[in-house]
Amino acid sequence: MARRKADRTPAETIALAKQSVCYTRLWWLGFHVVAYAYPIYAGAWRQYFRDWTTGLVLCIALGVMNAVCYVVLQRSSPGFVLPQEEDKRLEDDYGVDGGVFHHDDTSDSLLDVEVAHVDRRHYCAHCHVHQPLRAKHCNDCGRCVEQYDHHCVCAGVCVGRDNHRLFVLYMLTQSLEAIWGMGIASFGMRMNDETDDDNSLEQWLRDSIPFMLLVVFGFLVFLIAFGLLCYHVYLISTNQSSWEHAKRSKITYLKDLPPDVLPFSQGSLMNTWLFLRGRPRNVWTYVAEEHAEASSFPSTFVEESADAASIAGDLSPMEIVLK
Repeated sequence: MARRKADRTPAETIALAKQSVCYTRLWWLGFHVVAYAYPIYAGAWRQYFRDWTTGLVLCIALGVMNAVCYVVLQRSSPGFVLPQEEDKRLEDDYGVDGGVFHHDDTSDSLLDVEVAHVDRRHYCAHCHVHQPLRAKHCNDCGRCVEQYDHHCVCAGVCVGRDNHRLFVLYMLTQSLEAIWGMGIASFGMRMNDETDDDNSLEQWLRDSIPFMLLVVFGFLVFLIAFGLLCYHVYLISTNQSSWEHAKRSKITYLKDLPPDVLPFSQGSLMNTWLFLRGRPRNVWTYVAEEHAEASSFPSTFVEESADAASIAGDLSPMEIVLK
């Protein structure tokens, strides 16, 4: 019997995540095999595409593209935070990766304290790395992920900086495939109405129940995939991650900001353009009103009463000084 999440060791959490991935992949494979094989076996494909060769080619191409996206997503890297030489990292402008801290004309004595404080708050004890801004440690993967979005249970991989676009493409192809699958299954039920000679309810149910199940499951898949697609379109346009959006009140560099402030947003069009181009999207753009004449680049301010056990990789706005 699996132990409660709070009682598991990191190794047990990773092993359980890998086991869950096997089940979800088998479900994905089984559902797609049945969704394609039964309509072909029942003749629905032949009748549906009888006078529409182009549609047949497009449908097959969509199915292949969806499968390729799923496999490639499984094999992709979200952008893991790699170990770096600490001495070199501290020497580079006394900065923290991801642009969290930089010095200009601050005194050396204060600077030394600030650097030590930042290191303590941004060091991941599991991965032994210093996390950039917007990075988070994934317990299921056992690694720190840059611009962490979420851990995709279906694909068994984290979604982050390097594979977020691939995840969105997969949601798009899965949504289109679900729509097409429901259309073919619905056609199969209508086809049974026309071909059943005795017109008995029992015969119709026997022939149509498999198609009805395909419509129901296809609709559920569509709701999940299209819902995620719409949600991520919103997140992309506002330059947020699903983790930041869902856990805003608990993330130290976001929780003290006004609710309507999106500190990384550069406007919907620019946010979308940066996402599509795969360009960096972790630039802090928010400037507090009391620092309107200052740069919008966040740096740390030492506050001895700060909670040292706050989320690793996050920096509280209470500790931000806009210089």
